[in-house]
Parts: sequence; C-alpha cells; structure tokens
Amino acid sequence: MVKTVMIGSRALKTYIPTKSTNDYDIITTEDNLQNLPVTDLVQVCDGKFVGRYKHLKCEIWIAKPGTSNQMILESESTPSDFAKDSAIPSINVLATIKRSHLYWPIHWDKSISDYHLMKQHGAVTIDSLLQKRIQETEDRVGKKKEAKLNYSNDKFFKKSAKIGRTYEHDDLHRATCYGEKPLFESLKKDTNKASVSKKMFNELPDSDKIKVAREECYAIALERVVIPRLNNNEWNVENADRKMAFKTAICKLVTRMTSGWFREFLIENHPEICLFDKDFVLDFEKARISGKIKPLD
Repeated sequence: MVKTVMIGSRALKTYIPTKSTNDYDIITTEDNLQNLPVTDLVQVCDGKFVGRYKHLKCEIWIAKPGTSNQMILESESTPSDFAKDSAIPSINVLATIKRSHLYWPIHWDKSISDYHLMKQHGAVTIDSLLQKRIQETEDRVGKKKEAKLNYSNDKFFKKSAKIGRTYEHDDLHRATCYGEKPLFESLKKDTNKASVSKKMFNELPDSDKIKVAREECYAIALERVVIPRLNNNEWNVENADRKMAFKTAICKLVTRMTSGWFREFLIENHPEICLFDKDFVLDFEKARISGKIKPLD
C-alpha cells in the first residue's frame, strides 16, 4: 500500500530526466510522517511540514481524507526509492497539479513552462483532480474575482481606470493590430459592450485565434508595462524589453484579467502565443508620432 508519493520537479525527472530540481515535495499520511527519512522536521501550518532530505529542502503535505492530496496518494503510481511504501504519480497527475497553479501568479513562468513540457510528453489533465485542487486553493486564499465583460465599454473601462492608463485601451489595440482594425472588433455581437462571442471566436481560423490573443497581450504589455516605464524614463523605445513585457501581460491576463473560455485558450496555447511576430513597441511609437493615437487628457 502506497503511503507516500513524491510530486513536483523531483518526481517529474522520472518522466523527463533533463528536468532540474533542488528540493523534494512529498505527500504522505499523517501516521506515516515519522517514518520518513527526513531530518529537522518542523510544522509550518496545518497539514504542512518542512524538513531536510539528503541535505536538501523537503516540503511535506499531509493527505487528509477527502482532499486532493488523498486523491493523489490513491492514484496510479510508479514505485519510488524515496522511502518504504513510496511512489511517484503518473505524469497526468503531475501535469494536473501544475495546471491547477496557473490561476494564481506565484511562480507562474515556471508553472506554465513545466505544464507545457509535460504536455509535450503526452500528459493530459484529470478534470476531477484539477477542480478539487482549484477549489481547495480558493478555500485557502479566497475565491478569485472573475472578470466580467458584459458591461458597456464606458462602464468597463471606468471600472479599471485606477490603473492610471495614459492612452485609451482600444487605441493601443488599433496601434498594434495585424490588420486595419483589431480582430476582437469582429467578435462582438454588441459593439457597445466589452464582451466578445465565444462562438464567433471558435469559427476563426486557428492562426487568427492566436492573433486575437497576441493583440490583447500587445495592448496589455504596453498599458501595464511599457508605457509606464517610458513615462518614467526607465526605458526608451529601443531598449524596452518586449519579451518581458509580453510575458508579464499574458500572466496578468490569465491570473487577473480574464476568465472562462478565453483564459483557458491563453493557458493551453501559451507557447505559440508567446512567439509574437510584431514589434508592438515600435508600432505604438509610430502611431503616437503620426497622431493615429493621442494620450488621454
């Protein structure tokens, strides 16, 4: 009977040997805790302990009845030499755990990278485990506020005015879009509202779906990262870090600014979306100089 499972990057090395890691992540039963080959064991909160294993940090979670940790402990697994009656869950379980992290911005770049690395190796998520993990996180840290787009354009942007934008959000879309107008405009059933149609999005060619996502990332990257730094003379148009700004934008979109089907699309297509093919900072600068877009009063 399995009493302990290893998760995290150390477990992932079983399936992807090139994966590097410096610590151990363990799930075990409460009655088996003292049998683990771990020293300097300290309880840090309810159901979580920290210790040392082979001079490396070891984080340990207790599998309480009815929890996702219990589901993981009872899932299909491969024997491990970490401890007696220990195992490593399937790559599908490991991918599901990593996928459940993506709605929150903690270690986001690593989590999204690891998730897609596992997908490349054939991993698929387990929905029942995913939903359980998400619910437990919400119970622990509070339910995420879902983005609501069914407002008029004026009301929607008024709600987010506190970010201190210096250009209209839609003007940033117009400055950086692929065609004569932003693709999202063709997805609106009601042009006076911020929401777009899932049905109309799904009818787009796959290449245009990616462009819709990139266009949103361009606008958010400019609005939340690039323009504030240009205004503060931290960056100029030449040295602005496009890649960092874009990655920050997609993280913000997933963890704070979107919900539902579009958020899922951003997560599942993250690697391709991030291969952006426009100099959106230069496009913005050209639009600003030409007068195509003007700063807010």
